[in-house]
Amino acid sequence: MIEFSLQEESQQLTDPSTYNFDDEIDFSNMDGNEVTSMIEDAIVSLASASDSVTTPGNPSIFSVFRSALKHAESLPPNTIPKILDSIISSMASELEATVRDLNPSGANASYDSVDVDQATMNTHKAALELYAFLLLWVVGVGEKVSGVEDDGAAAATKGKRTTTKGSKAGPSSKTVKKKTTAWQWVDQIPSVLALITKILTTLPSNRVWTTTAERDGFIGVITRPAYQIAESEAFMKVEKVKTGVYKVICVAVKGHGHGFAFQISLLQSLQYFEHLSEPMAEILDILDKEFDVSGVGDEILREISQKTFSAVDTKGPRTYGRFLMHLGELCPKIVLKQMSLLLDHVDSEAYPMRIAMVEIIGNLIKYLAGADQIEKREKKINSLFDMLTERYLDVSSFVRVKVMQVLSRVWDLPQKFPKQRLILTEKTISALHDKTPSVRRAAIALLTKSIVTHPYGLMHGGELRHAEWEVRYEEVTKELDKLENRPVDETGPLGEAEDDEEEGSEEEDESDDESLVKEPGITVDDDASLAERSVRTKSSKSKKSTKSGKSKSSKASTARRSGADGTSMVDEDFVGPPMTEDGGDEVEAMEEEGGAMVPDEDSDDQEVDMELTTGEAFDEEGNPIPPSTPSKRSSGKKSSSKGKKTPKHHKAPSEDDGEAAENSSPVKRKQKKPRKSEQVNLHAVSQQQVLVAEMEGTQIVHLRLRKRYYAEALDFIRWLDQGSETLGELLGSTHKTEVLEAMEFFRVSYEYGMESAQMGLKKMLHLVWSKDNAATSEDGKELKGIRAKLLECYRSIYFDPVPDLEPRQQVNRITKNMIELTFDATVAELTSLEEMLRTMMEDGQIHNDVIKRLWQVYSADKEIPRAQRRGAIIVLGMISAARREVVKDRVEVLIKTGLGKRGKADLVLAKFTCIALQRLSGTVKKVKGSLDDKSVRLSMDSPVFSKLQEIMEATGRSQDWFGMAEQAINTIYLLGEQPDVICDTVIKRLAA
Repeated sequence: MIEFSLQEESQQLTDPSTYNFDDEIDFSNMDGNEVTSMIEDAIVSLASASDSVTTPGNPSIFSVFRSALKHAESLPPNTIPKILDSIISSMASELEATVRDLNPSGANASYDSVDVDQATMNTHKAALELYAFLLLWVVGVGEKVSGVEDDGAAAATKGKRTTTKGSKAGPSSKTVKKKTTAWQWVDQIPSVLALITKILTTLPSNRVWTTTAERDGFIGVITRPAYQIAESEAFMKVEKVKTGVYKVICVAVKGHGHGFAFQISLLQSLQYFEHLSEPMAEILDILDKEFDVSGVGDEILREISQKTFSAVDTKGPRTYGRFLMHLGELCPKIVLKQMSLLLDHVDSEAYPMRIAMVEIIGNLIKYLAGADQIEKREKKINSLFDMLTERYLDVSSFVRVKVMQVLSRVWDLPQKFPKQRLILTEKTISALHDKTPSVRRAAIALLTKSIVTHPYGLMHGGELRHAEWEVRYEEVTKELDKLENRPVDETGPLGEAEDDEEEGSEEEDESDDESLVKEPGITVDDDASLAERSVRTKSSKSKKSTKSGKSKSSKASTARRSGADGTSMVDEDFVGPPMTEDGGDEVEAMEEEGGAMVPDEDSDDQEVDMELTTGEAFDEEGNPIPPSTPSKRSSGKKSSSKGKKTPKHHKAPSEDDGEAAENSSPVKRKQKKPRKSEQVNLHAVSQQQVLVAEMEGTQIVHLRLRKRYYAEALDFIRWLDQGSETLGELLGSTHKTEVLEAMEFFRVSYEYGMESAQMGLKKMLHLVWSKDNAATSEDGKELKGIRAKLLECYRSIYFDPVPDLEPRQQVNRITKNMIELTFDATVAELTSLEEMLRTMMEDGQIHNDVIKRLWQVYSADKEIPRAQRRGAIIVLGMISAARREVVKDRVEVLIKTGLGKRGKADLVLAKFTCIALQRLSGTVKKVKGSLDDKSVRLSMDSPVFSKLQEIMEATGRSQDWFGMAEQAINTIYLLGEQPDVICDTVIKRLAA
């Protein structure tokens, strides 16, 4: 048997050129046929007996293979593939023989119960070690000789066929065939990895190698090819290769104690190979989910947490950061356990690590929000949001951008985090003033995402009109005040409350009125538990517990915090039901004892007293007048009369008061006991009060939650309105990405009904003059030009069809939108609108049905608002600048409507009619110095000029007349062949 130390020899193999061994054969100085014969003999020997690799010889088979691998570059190209196939098949045979000797009874028997001959096992162990060494070496050689053709193919490609003119011709079909059939190492890698996986899966290494050092040495050598293959980025892009590498490492860690070695290899890979950051994170994820091994990930995160990165180091922090980000995305449970150690990197000097920590925080929020019992993890979520909020002030703009990108993904979660949204919306609006354009762009994108994913669309749809939400808030406030200040029903308990008890009751009502904010992170869907607790509180109050002192001391004080925007956030503890002596709820104690809640005798007497004193008369002093019939009331007339005053708030009488009342008049109460025939069902009365209290409590809690819901929505809308002013200024930015994001924000905000969107849309209109209309790409996304983006926004808002509308309704809607664009528009806005409509008309984006509908509005016989008729002719004049046929065929309508009776009554309408008539001359610009005039001229006897002369002479000299007259004169000079004739006449008549 060959003497061979696997660990020593494999360490020398790091540099094969310096590796020397006994019986080395110098194949580089030998004849090719002799080399081929020797290698083929060795392959045949291994095929006949896989353990012959351990047999010494002169030369031995092992020496032949080692020599061939060392001089692989001088061997024929087809030699290495043969050697690889021989090693793979022989090693697989040796593996089967080893497993068969270890367990001759079959797979169902245990390895520990079989006695194996030590000599046989030593032979198997030596053979497996030699094969592992050869496999490690052949993997290193395989990539070097990959793709090299054999001699025939090389000869076929040496000569290049040329045409008659000497130009090089393409390769022949024979050459192409040779190239496609060349041996490729990447195609052999999956079979190598499959063999290694089979060895690790089926071979009980602890039975073959009895010492830990020998076992670890063999596992390290047999898994090293996987690490070598992973070092090539090209190989790791092949899915089969990547999957094979993952499986080899995971099986070795799970079944052969390879965890510590893998930990060292992973840290070295992150340090030297940047492309392995994500694959290594995926391996840890597979170990945790498929192999139930999480300790390795914990140890690696502990090691990374102890590292420090300087600001000048760029490669290390970037690689480690990518690893942490990918691991946090795939397996946040592992990262969460070690988060307390990783927090040191939040303030790392290297900004890539801070970016990675921000990404991890976002993934952890997503993980915690999707887990069960989110209330128990609420503190963790709040602390993670606090860390994100702090990063808004990071010195690196890359970190600030990453914070907003992470929050944009968090807002897409089903949990909406209303409290954190308001705080972070305020921070995001402040970021609009950041000096870095990329931060401002990210802030705009986050605000747009906040609108799209806002949590205030559950009850009234998703629109964010401030006026509507204000009305809803006022209505629910009035309804809540009315319900809370409602007088107590006379069927309720009597008794004069103490002054301090009344004050405590008022404090409790005020506290209840302000308890509008739940714990952070609780959504509206979680309000059922709060309503249930409040119902229990109300029902326990109706039972009038005698523990008034304990009930009073359990009330929570309300602390109101006012923010800079005037919003108030309230935190308060829950006020529970009165407690019994043993510390439990009184209501629960009653239910446990008898199922139904039966009141005590004192409470029954007071309720009966309240029932029967309804129709009594009172004297001047307020005392009840005794009736002629025997009294059916219980004792305590004065207390009953005081109960008739209906106090605003009641407190349950204390035990001392009840005992004193019972001891003061026991005989009187016995004498006044009502007859059995007229007794009231006290149990039914008490149950009715409990039900009423429960209903009222549920309604009050519901109203309070609605009030808080509306208050938060109003705060959110106010913040967005405040940010819209800054966004309007950013529309004039010199950075294209900012402008595009701002345009998208105003488009989205308009769709959600925000009033501030109108201001932004009007400012956007001036961007139609932007010269930047070229599409560019950034971060893998295609960015449109500013002009194209403007047309897209206006088209989606005003011109695109709305689903579920008939064609006629679609036309009416588009016409209405176009007319409304002219309302209260300045001259600059009208000029920009004309340019936009002209561009859309040239592109054929305005349908003919819309143009017809505009003419119908303009020439309508019935009375319509002047602004509508004016808007119709303004839009017609704008689109006719691109196509003069729009007004050419409707000149008579223009004369009849705009220059006739309606035009004389509305001079502004006449002015815009004149502008529309000017489009008849066409839009051909006259070349300076040229005598050619291609514009259309009309004869002076045209009715257009007579109507223009008539309207200028007939109307008065109001302020609108001057604007109309100006455009009328422009029309005359633009269309008339002899404009001086008409103007002469008009001037003389006006001057007369």
